[in-house]
Amino acid sequence: MSAAMQTSMPGSIGKYRLLAELGSGGMANVFLGVAQGPSGFNKLLVLKTLRSNLAEDPEIVQMFLDEARLAGRLSHPNVVQTYEVGEEEGRFVLVMEYLDGQSLSTILHESRKRQIDFSIAMQVRVVTDALQGLNYAHELKDFDGTPFNIVHRDATPQNLFVTYDGQIKVLDFGIAKAITSSAETRAGVFKGKLAYMAAEQFLGDTIDRRVDIYAVGAIIWEICVGKRLWKGTPDVQILNHVLNGDTPSPKTVNPDCPAELDRICRKAMARNRDERYPNASALQEDLENFLIDTKSRVSA
Repeated sequence: MSAAMQTSMPGSIGKYRLLAELGSGGMANVFLGVAQGPSGFNKLLVLKTLRSNLAEDPEIVQMFLDEARLAGRLSHPNVVQTYEVGEEEGRFVLVMEYLDGQSLSTILHESRKRQIDFSIAMQVRVVTDALQGLNYAHELKDFDGTPFNIVHRDATPQNLFVTYDGQIKVLDFGIAKAITSSAETRAGVFKGKLAYMAAEQFLGDTIDRRVDIYAVGAIIWEICVGKRLWKGTPDVQILNHVLNGDTPSPKTVNPDCPAELDRICRKAMARNRDERYPNASALQEDLENFLIDTKSRVSA
């Protein structure tokens, strides 16, 4: 941790003692903390706090609270767990479980850099388990049965997390869109990362869960080819390619890509969202069948 971080980081927030700053985004700071209790009880946690310079902006506060309220409703083995939402010493705080592991993006980068075998089957297993978490969020209903209509909108390798004991967790529903959100996304701001964004996101159309299907398809493309889609391509060209529906199939870039995985990827990334998988469980089923047909059993 840098001297600057040590200087700016508070020693504690309420009952939580802070150990390190894990990151800082546009809206919030993220800290590693510990909750302490009687008889030497200690539990590592992650605390997400609204940046102090934004705490006076009612719209920003509402966006943060919308995220917190949504996160508090998500309870699934493949979604990061939120324990508590509150205000501590004038700070809005989201308290989440601490995960010991690495993001899929880090694993992919390191495995390629060090030439460590991270097989297609292993990568497909990560995606398949993540789809269970996404499907849960997509299907979540309020207590009265009203669908939340949650869309993650940033289902990228950075937000798929692999713990050291083999659990897969979907992270950061911070830009998720639910019909109950009271703060609208500011016009002209793209939420998500270009390589994983469907055409309707670029166009500003009404979006649904199928943008997450597209994003997972882009991850499958990366699994098939061994590099990120559109790597090194200028943003304007990415936009044109996606809008024109001329994304290359994985097999044209890597002839060794399994034909069935190529088909699954192309269906998930169809330009017309009506031609994509209708939901995450349908995509998950095809990936599970691919693993079965190729006798690629992957355990945790």
